[in-house]
Amino acid sequence: MFSLIHGNRQDVLVRLLGHRLKADPPALFAEEVVLVQSEAMERWLRLALAEELGIAAQLRFPFPAGYIWELFGAVLPDVPKTSPFSGESLHWRLLRLLGQEWKGEAFAPLHRYLEKNDVARRDSLAVKLAATFERYLAYRPDWLSDWSEGRLRGLGPNEGWQAALWRTLVAELPQIPEAHPRQAFFAALERDSSLLQRLPKRISLFGIGAMPPPTFAVFRELGRYLDVTLYLLNPCREHWGQIVDA
Repeated sequence: MFSLIHGNRQDVLVRLLGHRLKADPPALFAEEVVLVQSEAMERWLRLALAEELGIAAQLRFPFPAGYIWELFGAVLPDVPKTSPFSGESLHWRLLRLLGQEWKGEAFAPLHRYLEKNDVARRDSLAVKLAATFERYLAYRPDWLSDWSEGRLRGLGPNEGWQAALWRTLVAELPQIPEAHPRQAFFAALERDSSLLQRLPKRISLFGIGAMPPPTFAVFRELGRYLDVTLYLLNPCREHWGQIVDA
Protein backbone atom coordinates (compact mmCIF):
# COMPACT_ATOMS: atom_id res chain seq x y z
CA MET A 1 0.00 0.00 0.00
CA PHE A 2 1.18 3.53 -0.77
CA SER A 3 0.45 5.97 2.08
CA LEU A 4 0.93 9.72 2.37
CA ILE A 5 1.39 11.27 5.82
CA HIS A 6 1.75 15.04 5.85
CA GLY A 7 2.13 17.62 8.56
CA ASN A 8 3.45 21.14 9.06
CA ARG A 9 6.08 20.18 11.66
CA GLN A 10 9.08 18.01 10.87
CA ASP A 11 9.48 16.87 14.48
CA VAL A 12 5.92 15.50 14.49
CA LEU A 13 6.62 13.56 11.30
CA VAL A 14 9.73 12.08 12.91
CA ARG A 15 7.69 10.94 15.89
CA LEU A 16 5.15 9.29 13.59
CA LEU A 17 7.95 7.46 11.78
CA GLY A 18 9.48 6.46 15.11
CA HIS A 19 6.15 5.17 16.42
CA ARG A 20 5.76 3.00 13.35
CA LEU A 21 9.23 1.52 13.76
CA LYS A 22 8.50 0.81 17.42
CA ALA A 23 5.13 -0.80 16.70
CA ASP A 24 6.45 -2.99 13.90
CA PRO A 25 10.24 -3.29 14.19
CA PRO A 26 12.22 -5.00 11.43
CA ALA A 27 13.73 -8.45 11.92
CA LEU A 28 16.85 -8.64 14.06
CA PHE A 29 19.42 -8.27 11.27
CA ALA A 30 17.18 -6.61 8.68
CA GLU A 31 17.79 -3.06 7.54
CA GLU A 32 15.16 -0.35 7.76
CA VAL A 33 15.15 1.72 4.58
CA VAL A 34 14.33 5.43 4.81
CA LEU A 35 14.86 7.38 1.60
CA VAL A 36 16.06 10.97 1.89
CA GLN A 37 17.05 13.74 -0.49
CA SER A 38 20.34 14.89 1.03
CA GLU A 39 23.14 13.88 3.37
CA ALA A 40 22.16 16.74 5.68
CA MET A 41 18.67 15.26 6.07
CA GLU A 42 20.22 11.83 6.71
CA ARG A 43 22.34 13.19 9.58
CA TRP A 44 19.45 15.11 11.11
CA LEU A 45 17.00 12.22 10.78
CA ARG A 46 19.45 9.67 12.19
CA LEU A 47 19.93 11.82 15.30
CA ALA A 48 16.20 12.53 15.61
CA LEU A 49 15.33 8.82 15.37
CA ALA A 50 18.04 7.95 17.89
CA GLU A 51 16.44 10.39 20.31
CA GLU A 52 12.97 9.04 19.57
CA LEU A 53 13.88 5.33 19.70
CA GLY A 54 16.79 5.38 22.12
CA ILE A 55 19.06 3.92 19.42
CA ALA A 56 19.37 4.27 15.65
CA ALA A 57 20.83 1.05 14.26
CA GLN A 58 20.35 -0.97 11.07
CA LEU A 59 19.07 2.14 9.30
CA ARG A 60 19.84 2.94 5.67
CA PHE A 61 19.25 6.35 4.11
CA PRO A 62 19.76 5.98 0.35
CA PHE A 63 18.68 8.51 -2.26
CA PRO A 64 15.55 7.64 -4.30
CA ALA A 65 17.00 7.26 -7.81
CA GLY A 66 19.93 5.09 -6.75
CA TYR A 67 17.74 2.94 -4.55
CA ILE A 68 15.24 2.33 -7.34
CA TRP A 69 18.06 0.97 -9.50
CA GLU A 70 19.15 -1.21 -6.56
CA LEU A 71 15.66 -2.71 -6.45
CA PHE A 72 15.77 -3.33 -10.20
CA GLY A 73 19.05 -5.21 -9.77
CA ALA A 74 17.66 -7.31 -6.91
CA VAL A 75 14.90 -8.66 -9.15
CA LEU A 76 16.38 -8.56 -12.67
CA PRO A 77 19.57 -10.61 -13.09
CA ASP A 78 20.71 -8.77 -16.23
CA VAL A 79 20.61 -5.31 -14.65
CA PRO A 80 24.01 -4.10 -13.35
CA LYS A 81 24.28 -3.36 -9.64
CA THR A 82 25.00 0.32 -10.22
CA SER A 83 23.12 2.45 -12.69
CA PRO A 84 25.01 3.32 -15.88
CA PHE A 85 22.94 6.51 -15.79
CA SER A 86 24.20 7.70 -12.40
CA GLY A 87 25.90 11.08 -12.36
CA GLU A 88 29.28 9.62 -11.41
CA SER A 89 29.19 6.96 -14.11
CA LEU A 90 28.07 9.43 -16.75
CA HIS A 91 30.79 11.89 -15.74
CA TRP A 92 33.68 9.50 -16.40
CA ARG A 93 32.21 8.11 -19.58
CA LEU A 94 31.54 11.59 -20.94
CA LEU A 95 35.04 12.74 -19.99
CA ARG A 96 36.46 9.97 -22.18
CA LEU A 97 34.06 10.63 -25.06
CA LEU A 98 34.73 14.37 -25.06
CA GLY A 99 38.40 13.59 -25.68
CA GLN A 100 37.53 12.04 -29.04
CA GLU A 101 37.29 13.93 -32.32
CA TRP A 102 33.70 14.56 -33.32
CA LYS A 103 33.21 15.57 -36.94
CA GLY A 104 30.30 17.41 -38.49
CA GLU A 105 28.60 20.79 -38.42
CA ALA A 106 26.42 19.76 -35.48
CA PHE A 107 29.54 19.57 -33.31
CA ALA A 108 30.74 23.10 -34.05
CA PRO A 109 29.64 24.43 -30.61
CA LEU A 110 31.49 21.56 -28.93
CA HIS A 111 34.63 22.13 -31.02
CA ARG A 112 34.70 25.82 -30.16
CA TYR A 113 34.39 25.11 -26.45
CA LEU A 114 37.07 22.40 -26.40
CA GLU A 115 39.43 23.70 -29.11
CA LYS A 116 42.28 24.39 -26.64
CA ASN A 117 42.28 20.73 -25.50
CA ASP A 118 42.19 21.88 -21.87
CA VAL A 119 41.65 18.82 -19.66
CA ALA A 120 40.20 20.87 -16.81
CA ARG A 121 37.75 22.51 -19.21
CA ARG A 122 36.78 19.10 -20.64
CA ASP A 123 36.26 17.68 -17.14
CA SER A 124 34.09 20.65 -16.15
CA LEU A 125 31.93 20.13 -19.24
CA ALA A 126 31.66 16.39 -18.50
CA VAL A 127 30.39 17.15 -14.99
CA LYS A 128 27.79 19.61 -16.30
CA LEU A 129 26.67 17.26 -19.07
CA ALA A 130 26.33 14.35 -16.64
CA ALA A 131 24.05 16.46 -14.45
CA THR A 132 22.12 17.62 -17.54
CA PHE A 133 21.56 14.07 -18.79
CA GLU A 134 20.43 13.04 -15.31
CA ARG A 135 17.81 15.80 -15.44
CA TYR A 136 16.75 14.71 -18.91
CA LEU A 137 16.31 11.16 -17.60
CA ALA A 138 14.16 12.45 -14.77
CA TYR A 139 12.08 15.09 -16.54
CA ARG A 140 12.48 14.63 -20.32
CA PRO A 141 12.77 10.90 -21.00
CA ASP A 142 10.82 11.41 -24.24
CA TRP A 143 13.69 13.53 -25.60
CA LEU A 144 16.18 10.76 -24.89
CA SER A 145 13.93 8.15 -26.48
CA ASP A 146 13.77 10.19 -29.68
CA TRP A 147 17.52 10.80 -29.65
CA SER A 148 18.19 7.09 -29.18
CA GLU A 149 16.18 6.43 -32.36
CA GLY A 150 17.95 9.17 -34.31
CA ARG A 151 15.14 11.74 -34.18
CA LEU A 152 15.79 15.37 -33.30
CA ARG A 153 13.12 17.59 -31.78
CA GLY A 154 14.24 21.01 -33.01
CA LEU A 155 15.51 22.13 -29.61
CA GLY A 156 18.27 24.42 -30.86
CA PRO A 157 21.91 24.42 -32.01
CA ASN A 158 23.15 22.30 -29.09
CA GLU A 159 20.73 19.44 -29.65
CA GLY A 160 22.64 17.66 -32.41
CA TRP A 161 25.86 16.99 -30.54
CA GLN A 162 24.04 16.18 -27.29
CA ALA A 163 21.89 13.63 -29.14
CA ALA A 164 24.98 12.06 -30.71
CA LEU A 165 26.69 11.81 -27.33
CA TRP A 166 23.60 10.21 -25.86
CA ARG A 167 23.39 7.60 -28.63
CA THR A 168 27.04 6.74 -28.03
CA LEU A 169 26.44 6.37 -24.30
CA VAL A 170 23.47 4.08 -24.89
CA ALA A 171 25.44 1.96 -27.38
CA GLU A 172 28.11 1.38 -24.73
CA LEU A 173 25.69 0.18 -22.06
CA PRO A 174 26.01 -3.36 -20.74
CA GLN A 175 23.36 -5.83 -21.79
CA ILE A 176 20.13 -5.03 -19.98
CA PRO A 177 16.53 -6.01 -20.75
CA GLU A 178 15.21 -4.52 -23.98
CA ALA A 179 12.34 -2.94 -22.09
CA HIS A 180 13.03 -0.10 -19.68
CA PRO A 181 14.13 -1.68 -16.35
CA ARG A 182 11.03 -0.27 -14.68
CA GLN A 183 8.74 -2.14 -17.06
CA ALA A 184 10.73 -5.36 -16.79
CA PHE A 185 10.88 -5.02 -13.00
CA PHE A 186 7.13 -4.83 -12.44
CA ALA A 187 6.46 -7.44 -15.11
CA ALA A 188 8.75 -9.83 -13.22
CA LEU A 189 6.97 -9.15 -9.91
CA GLU A 190 3.64 -9.77 -11.60
CA ARG A 191 4.81 -13.11 -13.01
CA ASP A 192 6.59 -14.42 -9.91
CA SER A 193 5.43 -13.26 -6.45
CA SER A 194 8.34 -15.11 -4.79
CA LEU A 195 10.61 -12.31 -6.04
CA LEU A 196 9.05 -10.08 -3.37
CA GLN A 197 11.27 -11.87 -0.86
CA ARG A 198 14.20 -9.97 -2.36
CA LEU A 199 12.60 -6.63 -1.51
CA PRO A 200 12.20 -4.94 1.88
CA LYS A 201 8.83 -5.31 3.56
CA ARG A 202 8.45 -1.52 3.66
CA ILE A 203 10.06 1.67 2.41
CA SER A 204 9.74 5.11 3.98
CA LEU A 205 10.42 8.40 2.22
CA PHE A 206 11.21 11.37 4.45
CA GLY A 207 12.10 15.02 3.89
CA ILE A 208 11.72 14.85 0.12
CA GLY A 209 10.25 18.11 -1.09
CA ALA A 210 10.35 17.40 -4.83
CA MET A 211 10.52 14.26 -6.93
CA PRO A 212 10.53 13.68 -10.70
CA PRO A 213 7.19 12.22 -11.86
CA PRO A 214 8.75 8.97 -13.21
CA THR A 215 10.45 8.37 -9.85
CA PHE A 216 7.24 9.03 -7.94
CA ALA A 217 5.38 6.68 -10.30
CA VAL A 218 7.75 3.84 -9.40
CA PHE A 219 7.05 4.25 -5.69
CA ARG A 220 3.32 4.51 -6.29
CA GLU A 221 3.39 1.26 -8.23
CA LEU A 222 5.64 -0.38 -5.62
CA GLY A 223 2.81 0.27 -3.17
CA ARG A 224 0.91 -2.56 -4.87
CA TYR A 225 3.47 -5.02 -3.54
CA LEU A 226 4.82 -3.62 -0.26
CA ASP A 227 4.28 -0.79 2.23
CA VAL A 228 5.53 2.54 0.91
CA THR A 229 4.99 5.61 3.11
CA LEU A 230 5.81 9.19 2.18
CA TYR A 231 6.25 11.56 5.13
CA LEU A 232 5.71 14.98 3.60
CA LEU A 233 6.28 18.36 5.21
CA ASN A 234 3.25 20.51 4.38
CA PRO A 235 3.94 24.21 5.18
CA CYS A 236 0.32 25.15 5.80
CA ARG A 237 -1.74 25.32 8.99
CA GLU A 238 -5.03 24.75 7.19
CA HIS A 239 -6.44 21.89 5.15
CA TRP A 240 -5.57 22.46 1.48
CA GLY A 241 -8.95 21.12 0.37
CA GLN A 242 -10.68 24.08 2.00
CA ILE A 243 -8.76 26.70 0.04
CA VAL A 244 -11.12 28.75 -2.12
CA ASP A 245 -9.94 30.71 -5.15
CA ALA A 246 -10.39 34.44 -4.70
